[in-house]
Amino acid sequence: MARRAREPRGPLPRRPQPARAAGPGRGGLDVRGGVPVNANRALQRTLDRREVVAVLGPGGVGKTTLSATLGVMASSDQDTLVVTIDPAKRLATALGLELGHEISHVRDGLDAVMVDTKKALDEMVTRYAPSPDRLERILDSPFYQQLSSALVGSEEFAAMGLLHEYHVRHDYDLIIVDTPPAQHGIDFLTVNRRLKRVFESGFTKIAFQPSKIFSAAGGRIAKFLSRWTSEDYLEALSEFMIQFEEMFYEMEDRVDRMERLLGDESRTGLGLVSMADEGSVSEAIDLHERVSEIGLSTNFAIANRVYPPLEDGEAEGDERALLDHYARLARVHMDGIARLQERSGPVAVVPAMGPVHGIEGLESLMPYLET
Repeated sequence: MARRAREPRGPLPRRPQPARAAGPGRGGLDVRGGVPVNANRALQRTLDRREVVAVLGPGGVGKTTLSATLGVMASSDQDTLVVTIDPAKRLATALGLELGHEISHVRDGLDAVMVDTKKALDEMVTRYAPSPDRLERILDSPFYQQLSSALVGSEEFAAMGLLHEYHVRHDYDLIIVDTPPAQHGIDFLTVNRRLKRVFESGFTKIAFQPSKIFSAAGGRIAKFLSRWTSEDYLEALSEFMIQFEEMFYEMEDRVDRMERLLGDESRTGLGLVSMADEGSVSEAIDLHERVSEIGLSTNFAIANRVYPPLEDGEAEGDERALLDHYARLARVHMDGIARLQERSGPVAVVPAMGPVHGIEGLESLMPYLET
């Protein structure tokens, strides 16, 4: 996709950097103010060269805030959309905006949207229904209403449909996806291949020909089912499946296209976000390994809310105790970053800061992620 032909913004003022620290990891790492430069270059290359970047990580590590920060960074020279699948509305808090299912314009080059799973499914049905009459029958069907309610908890299903629409129908240079925490992030990456296996199994070819099901074995299946429900119910179910059939094959084509997009590492990048404490790092390493198991790889990693080492100074009493406590936390965090780096490669480091709200707050994080 072509980049926008416009002048990039000037450099942002940088906050005072923490004291120079030994780089976490074997043999040290080229560090500027606690920021691993190699990691930042990998991050920037990913933003510059991919169409989609999915941000993964355990829950509660600041993944949504950093996804928004990456969106602000990329928007300096790319038309960028940040999509969140977080029902807690953290992206709205991070951006300082009211967000909903419709795209919101944040600033020049940056839009954001929050997935509403029920609306996403309704929109998908509306888009693929072959006629207004067929659409009305589907939406009015009690089976569809039950189906859509059941799928409201399946964020990855709805988010993938939304991602497809914005990738195909809008001219964004980059889409950043703030995925659900941990395992749900893996579910997001694999939802297309799981659906594809269902399509290829032949089940759908039978399921959407209800006349064959109900007439099979001399009608014994229909007679068996009628013991548990009424004939009117079976007729209504059959009608719903017939109405849904043509649209279902359109969905199969969409699933195939999105599987190719997410599986193409030249078009889709993956980022891993963690805090540096032992529990978060263990979860992040496990997530990194599961990404490898599905045949993908992460392009960059970020350790968030890190306590970097400080130069030792003279202190006594309560102040000494406070500095000693901080030093212990910093050692734990440096050890955690070293563990994560052994598995994921260079790790960008964002120090612990106060609450981050609005564009100015996000911009304050950018110096720690820029090259």
